[in-house]
Amino acid sequence: MRGVRYRNGVITCIRPDCSATANFDYRDSGGDFDSYCIANKISACYKRICYVLFRCTSCGRGGIEEIYCNERARDGEVKDFCLLV
Repeated sequence: MRGVRYRNGVITCIRPDCSATANFDYRDSGGDFDSYCIANKISACYKRICYVLFRCTSCGRGGIEEIYCNERARDGEVKDFCLLV
């Protein structure tokens, strides 16, 4: 995925299917989407790996993100982001 940026829990990236810039959010009006965290000291900087579901704010397409973090996923660093078909 090209141009992936992660700030304040929102992913901005260039979609490969249409080359448009899209925002993906981890929540909607009903609350946060699901996530799964593995608590393990993975490096000197981070204690956990979290896999978080996201949704495009324009078209609703889903995505999953791998985040290295300590306490909160939204304060972490993106390691991988994949769109769901």
